[in-house]
Order: sequence, then structure tokens, then C-alpha cells
Amino acid sequence: MNIQNKRQHERKHVRLKGNLISEKVQRKITLVDLSENGLGFLTDHTHKIGDVIDVELTLAHNCVINLKVEIKNMITDIFANRIGAKIVEMPKNYLDYIQQFFQKRRSPLMQTLSA
Repeated sequence: MNIQNKRQHERKHVRLKGNLISEKVQRKITLVDLSENGLGFLTDHTHKIGDVIDVELTLAHNCVINLKVEIKNMITDIFANRIGAKIVEMPKNYLDYIQQFFQKRRSPLMQTLSA
């Protein structure tokens, strides 16, 4: 089955810093895509499908958004683990941010990343 057919929402590729908080340990991650109901990120840590963890996104101007996500898929290689997760607790500021992000051609996020 083509994974694109399973997507409920459009996703955008990004490069964002973030933190993963699991078992009271904080690890750095790189977010690689965002959508209205999920995200993808790279990490050096492994998780089980179904694990629920906290993810902290760091946006422009050091704005932080905290999300609770459920691990849906993981691809492992020798360099990093690519994890796909569904957002299970979404704060309003994330939804506001992601809607702005998808409406603008060049969002403040991308301007910050390219600066």
C-alpha cells in the first residue's frame, strides 16, 4: 500500500530543532516534516510503535511548543532513526502555527532557518 494514500493531512518538509522527552530523559531531535496531525523526526534513540512521548518544538524567536505524540512508524539505519508520530495532545498554539505555516509561501519558520 502506498503510504501517501494513508495521509490525512498535507505535510511540509522542515529542518527544526527539538527535544524528545522520554522516561525523564531529554534527547535532541531534528524535525524533518510537519503536518496538522503529525510529525517526523530523526533521533539516535529507538522507541516502540505505540509509545507515547513528549516532543518540544523550538520555533523562531525561541518559541517552544510542547506536544504529546504516539510513535506510528520507525525506520532504523546506522546513522539515525527516522520516526513518524501522530499528535495525541495538540495545544492551540501548534494548530495556529501549522495553519499559518501551510498558508504562507515562505513562513517565518523557513526565514529563520535560512538566516
